[in-house]
Amino acid sequence: MLDKLRDIAIRFQIDPDTTVGHAAKVTTVIKVLTEMNKSFSNLLELKFLKDDDFKDIYSKNNKVLDTIKDDLELLIVVLIEELKHDTSPFKPNMIKFDTSIYILNEKLLCAVEYEDDCYTIKNASLDICVWGDTREEVEMAFAFSFHALYENFALETDDKLSAASKELKNKLLKLVKSIVHEA
Repeated sequence: MLDKLRDIAIRFQIDPDTTVGHAAKVTTVIKVLTEMNKSFSNLLELKFLKDDDFKDIYSKNNKVLDTIKDDLELLIVVLIEELKHDTSPFKPNMIKFDTSIYILNEKLLCAVEYEDDCYTIKNASLDICVWGDTREEVEMAFAFSFHALYENFALETDDKLSAASKELKNKLLKLVKSIVHEA
């Protein structure tokens, strides 16, 4: 049953731009979850009270709706506890590899998945797909791949690049605002 619920679950991410590491305050998370729970509860009530069969049951026992809402709230908690792997999007605005730090003009949105005991990060625009055993490892692999792309395409002369490679070069040059080299 949990697999079916995961398929229809709503996934969301609280990603404050103004905090260190985009970490959300506990009070903010609680507030958002509380408001979502209220909205979900109200939606359930509206849906159930429009159903004729449910109205008949409800007229005989008005506690049935509260029981259903309580049971579904518990399922939501179970689903949250079951999500053991961080698959929130990877959205760097800076990429560091070795001594090179790439400052980007905008956040680079990348999909993160966890499957078969392995994390993957994908960015279709740059045709990057990397994997690793941990979230930290896959982010480091992404940084390596980004650095390699930049070194091999953005810094190459056009006469040595195919048409597709020139497109990738232009994407990289537009994406990177500046590069800082640490000593």
